[in-house]
Amino acid sequence: MNEIEENLRNRNFENLEKILKKKIHINRNIDTLFEYAMVRLQFPFEDDESAIYYLNEILKLDKYNFEAMIIKFDLQNFYCSLDSDYDILISHDWKDNRKLSICDYITSWRYYDNQEMERKYLEQSIEKCNEYVLPYKHLGYIYEKKDV
Repeated sequence: MNEIEENLRNRNFENLEKILKKKIHINRNIDTLFEYAMVRLQFPFEDDESAIYYLNEILKLDKYNFEAMIIKFDLQNFYCSLDSDYDILISHDWKDNRKLSICDYITSWRYYDNQEMERKYLEQSIEKCNEYVLPYKHLGYIYEKKDV
């Protein structure tokens, strides 16, 4: 077991953060940037802004990195903002219904103040891939609000 795996297994995120920070200075590759971004989200850091910064660094190296995009958008959704990478997300042909379903789910966030449009994108998300729970959950909230 290497040093990174050992620190990860022992949940020693402070030491892991130091190791990954050194690795980034030596080689700024996507895997290391991604690992570092995920560590920044862990206790004791819980640093969304830093994680978003490193996810953006990944997107500079690979503008179609789907995983980096959706994690970044999830973090930004908390602050109700989607940036220009959103245009890449929705305009790119992902050729995968699971990814397209996630794109529709993320698009629904833009319409939190328009329940009809939000419902439309949630339903499209479910049609493309009915295995994800969150589109159903948020669609349920919309129907619950209509009944009140």
